[in-house]
Amino acid sequence: MGIFDGIEKAEIWVRGKYLTPGFSGDLKIKRTLAKSSQKSGVLFTVEFEVVSNESTPRTTTWSDGSTKTFNAKEDHPIGSKVTWQQKMSDRTVALPAVAGFVAAVSGYELGDKNTIEREVLPNLTKLLDHACANEDDNALVGQSVHCEAEHIITQKNKKDFTVMRWSPVS
Repeated sequence: MGIFDGIEKAEIWVRGKYLTPGFSGDLKIKRTLAKSSQKSGVLFTVEFEVVSNESTPRTTTWSDGSTKTFNAKEDHPIGSKVTWQQKMSDRTVALPAVAGFVAAVSGYELGDKNTIEREVLPNLTKLLDHACANEDDNALVGQSVHCEAEHIITQKNKKDFTVMRWSPVS
């Protein structure tokens, strides 16, 4: 078997782009994966298709004092691909972020911590291990989630960052 056997059946993947601040809409999961990068270590990555976009233009102030206006409605039209990545290096940040994402995808409001702890968390490791081993065919692929993307300046390093606020699709 040659290294390129089966390439004629390969789906060419065009990378999505990161959500811009001010995005508000529903996303459909197309693929989930965990990969290592030289710069960031292990990343949990989710590729989505935009299925709705209720965004309005938003102006944000950056850490250097400058302002920038984003138009997430134009940046992410319906049908476009977007990507969310979570660095797994700081587990105190990464694990709650990924758990919250999966809980929202599973239909849980993130404020319902007792129910999430009882019904979601016990199965999470197995679900995510399977999702990363089977990137295109797992329980998350095909599911939808609502996302609000918000620009923040991190408290610790004073760096610009876009945080995703996940919730179930209504």
